[in-house]
Amino acid sequence: MKDKEAFLAKEVDQMRDEIRHLERMKFLASKEDLTGTSPLRLVAEYFNLLRHGLDVQDLDGSTPLRLDKDHAQKRYLQRVMASDVASNRGFGVQALLADWRSLSLRHDKLELALAKLDYGAKDVVVADAKIYTTESQNACSTRYLLV
Repeated sequence: MKDKEAFLAKEVDQMRDEIRHLERMKFLASKEDLTGTSPLRLVAEYFNLLRHGLDVQDLDGSTPLRLDKDHAQKRYLQRVMASDVASNRGFGVQALLADWRSLSLRHDKLELALAKLDYGAKDVVVADAKIYTTESQNACSTRYLLV
């Protein structure tokens, strides 16, 4: 019975991965012009596209991040972010993507859920988000001394 449960759990995870991939491909297929799109919509789409981390097959953190020109998440960030957007790894879309790869590498399952989105003072967009994750044993062993 436990073998069947494990098999079904693995199948469900694979189906979720396929759904995420298809959703990103759907976005890529849309040729929507983003000119005039509200800032709230742009931020909501950011959280939607990255809600499960960076969509890459090779999450090896030791190699340079290379995404093809049709990668949906990369394309979106290049279209909407300032060229000097700041991230933990530096400035620019490539640095932001590297941050997302690092998160995806450290967490087996990552879900970023947008809880609230509104304008703050001086037209600043304020996004409240919740993050749900499962850390891999590898991540725990590199982060915690007693593991």
